[in-house]
Amino acid sequence: MKFSINKETQKIIRAAKDASSKAAREARALGLTVRIIEKGIIYDVDADGHKVQVGMVPQLNPTAAGTIKKGTVLHLGNG
Repeated sequence: MKFSINKETQKIIRAAKDASSKAAREARALGLTVRIIEKGIIYDVDADGHKVQVGMVPQLNPTAAGTIKKGTVLHLGNG
């Protein structure tokens, strides 16, 4: 299934990419740590480029995702 993205959505995506790039550059300039996700792994990246793995992105169970319908109540939390 292929989705088309309208021009307004494309502009919002571009603005978000530009803003995140600018924020990352400014954080590096200030010597701050930035959190990124690469291939499902969460890293903290220091201003000097040193990466430390801090976690993994939870994988979505495809069968559970298919059971969510309009009106389903989702409970968020750790338990």
